[in-house]
Amino acid sequence: MTPARSTTRTAPPVPAFAAGIVLAGTLALSLAGAPGIPCLFRTLFHIECPGCGLTRSLKALWSGDLNMSFKYHPLGFPLFAACAAALGLAVMRRISPGWIPPVPLTRRTWLGVLAALLGAWAIRMADRFTGGDLFIR
Repeated sequence: MTPARSTTRTAPPVPAFAAGIVLAGTLALSLAGAPGIPCLFRTLFHIECPGCGLTRSLKALWSGDLNMSFKYHPLGFPLFAACAAALGLAVMRRISPGWIPPVPLTRRTWLGVLAALLGAWAIRMADRFTGGDLFIR
């Protein structure tokens, strides 16, 4: 008699894969001293999009400059930490399956991310249009 197959499937580690691409890409840009990809929104409308500055923020983090990272984008450090956590959890799940349960990415999670991005963008735009110098454009 053959053993019964397990019918449970593990979801592909898409968040961990995306996190790896983000971290590896920004590390490569940082080491090469290369600029990031130009923002189409910024090119067309001459204002920053909600994500403008994140690449430069992560590059500054790879260089160890927390102050400059915040000036480029206030969500750079949380994004870096979330990417590192996603990669770490994926590795731990691979090493010892079942030890760490999967973290579901629910609609509420994505709405929270969207709210944080739009909130940071609103603060950056207010700083820009009031002549402030809290953030770098």
